[in-house]
Amino acid sequence: MSNLLEILRPWARRHGVGAVVPAPFDVVLSPADVVQPDLCLVAAGRAALLASGHLEGAPDLAVEVVSESTRRRDEVTKRHLYERHGVREYWLVDPDAATLTVYHGGPAGFGTPLVHQGEATFESRLPPGLAVSLAEVLRP
Repeated sequence: MSNLLEILRPWARRHGVGAVVPAPFDVVLSPADVVQPDLCLVAAGRAALLASGHLEGAPDLAVEVVSESTRRRDEVTKRHLYERHGVREYWLVDPDAATLTVYHGGPAGFGTPLVHQGEATFESRLPPGLAVSLAEVLRP
């Protein structure tokens, strides 16, 4: 996760696209739904949602790093919560499988995920213009 933070935070600052926030950081999706993504991005125009020590509402981008102990929660529970509450893009990084799965939000929720693996470099829709090398994300 630290590699992704090292990639996203400076890029977001350079381009003025918003704030990149690492865990531990509460995201209050609703009074009953509070999560802590491993990393999230809140677009610059939505900075008012950042309150003292937590985010009120859905981040634009949520990132979870999957482990055996969190797999079901990240792949099922959190994915459904993020989809229901309007997260625009959700990334699942799986270091064991060396994959990055990207879900894009839309009017009908998350569509079919895009799975990146190997030496892939992918471009995020959110923020636009961000190209991420999977090898860089997964490097030890």
